Amino acid sequence: MPSISINNFDSSFFSVKVEGILNGSPAAKFLTDKVINFEITEEMGKMMHGTLQMEENLFFMTSNSMARFTPIEIQWGYKNKNQIQKDAYVKSVNPKELFTSGQLIRFAKGVIQNPSWNFGSDGKMIYNCSFICFDNSWLNVGNNIYENDTKMGVVVKTLQEMGVKIFNVKFSMGDDIVTGDTSIRRDSCSLFNFLHKMAMEWQCLFRIAYDNKLKQPVALFCNYNDEKTIEEFVKTVGSCTGSSILWDYKDGKRNVMSYTAQYNSAEGGTGDSVRVMLINGQMTFQRTNAKTQAVTYHVLLPGKMRDEMQSAGNVAAQTQLLEKWMGAKKFEDIAKYFSDVTSKTAPQGIGLTVNIEAIGDPLCTAPARAKFGKGFPAIFSGIGIGTTFYQTSVTHKIDKSGYKMSVMCADAFSVSGGVGVG
Repeated sequence: MPSISINNFDSSFFSVKVEGILNGSPAAKFLTDKVINFEITEEMGKMMHGTLQMEENLFFMTSNSMARFTPIEIQWGYKNKNQIQKDAYVKSVNPKELFTSGQLIRFAKGVIQNPSWNFGSDGKMIYNCSFICFDNSWLNVGNNIYENDTKMGVVVKTLQEMGVKIFNVKFSMGDDIVTGDTSIRRDSCSLFNFLHKMAMEWQCLFRIAYDNKLKQPVALFCNYNDEKTIEEFVKTVGSCTGSSILWDYKDGKRNVMSYTAQYNSAEGGTGDSVRVMLINGQMTFQRTNAKTQAVTYHVLLPGKMRDEMQSAGNVAAQTQLLEKWMGAKKFEDIAKYFSDVTSKTAPQGIGLTVNIEAIGDPLCTAPARAKFGKGFPAIFSGIGIGTTFYQTSVTHKIDKSGYKMSVMCADAFSVSGGVGVG
């Protein structure tokens, strides 16, 4: 099979092998010369998917070379294995940094979906298609009742039915017995969607990618905080060591071009440089220093306030005390009613997500963990709340200008749908 490909000055490349097109044929030459860009997305709980775009001509449009359901094989990365350097700074800040001494190349395979055409402003016809990475057995639909087994056995047997022979399956509910009233029923959904549903119910991470060496599917099904199992999955997918990537903006590694961040969910409110949250039943205040971006956390001590209110005696004194609290202009005026948070009271986070535009790195995958360097505000650094971040979605983008990525990172609170998992 010939390749649709781009090879850039920075040694970044992608190639898509298309079944049924012979080397040296007009279609093969067209595929190589006319490609515009390529994207592939890896996302937790979803099949890998992407898009391909190229300049069109009448011959190619009327052929079946890129018809729906045409099988393809995909590779992307850097041909120069030294293109991305892991320097001493990165290793000192993040000892678990993803690293390979071999080629920085990834692999996937799938089928073409939804081909389409459109005309640009210059009159050129553009061919667009999406693709999805899966084996046909993943989509098998049928009813089944799982019983006289364990939850881990259900996952493993489903993966084997899908033809997935390489898997990292380990989770806290794995030894729970499935029988009688606790039996599990699969009703008319694909095997892939069934595992995704079970992962959501059992608060687990689930992904299927492709082994970089054997070019076979590899699965992950584990607890959110199981760094060892996640590391084994990432190691197999990328032929690398480590379990996380250090992101930095302006300082240090400087692999981030831009980023945006937002809080997605929390019980509480906001004020000037203050965020109020209810975490584990305690009113918690997150304070941010506007100049240094340092973040501190404080827990309200309502008992201390109640004791002082009672000791005030009469209603007039109590009213005066209340007015004093309400009229405080500086935190220092009421600091004695708070206790500093010195431990990681909520390592799962507070519903924080970060969208990063970054320099391309084929080792970047979901759900590898994300670490943040000096260029990011303290809230990202793992101090206090917001400890564990995952790369929940990674889109690799390669065109003639080079290799870039869009990466979504989320703390474990967001990943788990608001359930504490840290």
